[in-house]
Amino acid sequence: MKSMKITMNLPVFVIVILLAVVAGYEVFAGRAAAPGPAVVAVVRIGPLFDGLKQRAEAAAGVDQLLGEIETEVQARKESIEALREEHSNTVDAADRETLADEIALETLKNDFWLQTAKREHELDKAIRLQDLYKKVFDAIQTLAMTEGYDIVIVDDSGDELPFDRSSRVVPQVQVLQQLARRKVLFVNPTLDITEDLIMRMNNEFSAAQTGP
Repeated sequence: MKSMKITMNLPVFVIVILLAVVAGYEVFAGRAAAPGPAVVAVVRIGPLFDGLKQRAEAAAGVDQLLGEIETEVQARKESIEALREEHSNTVDAADRETLADEIALETLKNDFWLQTAKREHELDKAIRLQDLYKKVFDAIQTLAMTEGYDIVIVDDSGDELPFDRSSRVVPQVQVLQQLARRKVLFVNPTLDITEDLIMRMNNEFSAAQTGP
């Protein structure tokens, strides 16, 4: 009877052993497949944008548009001044009234044009900045894939904490708000890839400018 009982429980024992072996292998395989530590790099946005040739080109384009607007403003101003001078030298009442209406109309048209021009100027700056940010984003992605960086973050640990004395917000509160928004407090300088990114982007920009 005792021998028969041992024989009957043997398959159950074998199954338990097999399950234990399989479970142990799965745990080991899971640990073996676990990723290693992430490779992190940082970029300082301020120095990055300041060092880019593309930013200088974008700024030149913005300044050119602003110069065109200022030239047009001056021309319109001189035109209205000429009408006012003509109005002051006109004796006939009917002609004076006609000129007064023309001056008022031109002034309204000039104000509307100036508001539109300012909006276009701000829109132009936004579009150029948006385009530059996209190029920076693409360059960071390419550099990260090439060099094996898993994460690239913005390093704002070295930024100043300025405050506006004329603001209604208390200076201390302004500083505390900036501290609350700060993402990084310390970064090992060896993780900084800002200069590498500037060099890469400027070289690509120069190559594109010279052409094939």
